Amino acid sequence: MATALLVVLVVTQAYWIRNVLIISQQQFEYDITQVLLSTLQDVQEHTGDSSYISDPVRVIDKNLFVVTTPELGSPEFIENVMSTNLQAAEINEPYILNVYDCFSDSIVFQSATGSVEEKVRSTPKFIWKKDNGHNFSVFFPEHNTAGFKQIRFWLLSSAILITIILFFGFIISQLLKLRKLNEIKNDFINNMTHELKTPLATIRISTESLEKKPVIQEDSTASRLIGIIKSENSRLLDRVQKILYAATVERSDMRTTSSNYDIHNTLEEVVNEYREVLDQKKSKLSVELDAKRTTVHGQKDDMHLALGNMLDNAIKYCKDVPKIVIRTYNRKQHIVVEIEDSGIGISKENLKKIFDKFYRVPTGNLHDVKGFGIGLNFVQKVVEGHKGQIRVESEPGSGSKFQMKIPFK
Repeated sequence: MATALLVVLVVTQAYWIRNVLIISQQQFEYDITQVLLSTLQDVQEHTGDSSYISDPVRVIDKNLFVVTTPELGSPEFIENVMSTNLQAAEINEPYILNVYDCFSDSIVFQSATGSVEEKVRSTPKFIWKKDNGHNFSVFFPEHNTAGFKQIRFWLLSSAILITIILFFGFIISQLLKLRKLNEIKNDFINNMTHELKTPLATIRISTESLEKKPVIQEDSTASRLIGIIKSENSRLLDRVQKILYAATVERSDMRTTSSNYDIHNTLEEVVNEYREVLDQKKSKLSVELDAKRTTVHGQKDDMHLALGNMLDNAIKYCKDVPKIVIRTYNRKQHIVVEIEDSGIGISKENLKKIFDKFYRVPTGNLHDVKGFGIGLNFVQKVVEGHKGQIRVESEPGSGSKFQMKIPFK
């Protein structure tokens, strides 16, 4: 479609320029004809000739004009009068003048103006005939160039316009290609994560069944291993879910079913899910749910994952025993959720980038910290989906405090 429009534009521009040149040439021929008619009239008055000549001015070739005159008189007089008439008509183009005497059947006078002396030989060939009487011809060798000079601004403007259109057409085509590649990537991630979720769900069901077996319950080692499998399976399932949501968060088919829900309940669910991990790390967790109005509107499952991601970060980015505070309170028409930790902190330089997709803060010697760099980007999208805001305060070595401000219903 864009190519067709560009072709139409180029054809239209070419047609318009052609018409301008044709009209310009027609106007030029008309002006020169009027000048030569006036010159012929002056020559006849000078020679005392009063005879009538039908169509004395002929356009023989492009920019070549031939004038028939009963009497020549002085060729110098013809040149002087014609030059005066050209100036009066504001025609300042160089010309080549030839005067033909039918009695001697020869050119008796030749003159060139401007810088066209060397172009005299370029005058189109014309066969003079004695039967046609006396004649003088005028040729304008540079008129084609002058015509283009008159419209060079429009030619330049058209060229620039076409260049700009071609440039934007190229940019749009590249953007469309990138969009297509992004769709392919998202489809691949969706398919991959769904394929992973099925065996993970099967493992979860199997471990839960094994956990209930008396023989497992009686064996502390087996029971501990089953617990590890169950915990790691839940963690992997959570990672898969985060990848799925991060891949679909920018798509038009992202889940749009929203509802009112109590964010305190969601927080409590998240804390209970991470209770085992918190206990393993011997974490010191303080939960201060002081907000009175706690109902918000949005996608509850997404908020559940977002809060879980933030709590998970608070746990794993601590060198020693994690000290975590989760608090809520109301501020004007919002509920504020804060998650504060005693972790390694974040530098000012990295604070500007932590919500960028796939960006991971350098963790120094914490080589066991694993992630994809999509968690906080997903958290930001979820908060924005709730028409809220998220901000972070942090200093290296002093921990971090994430604050979500969400309007309540």
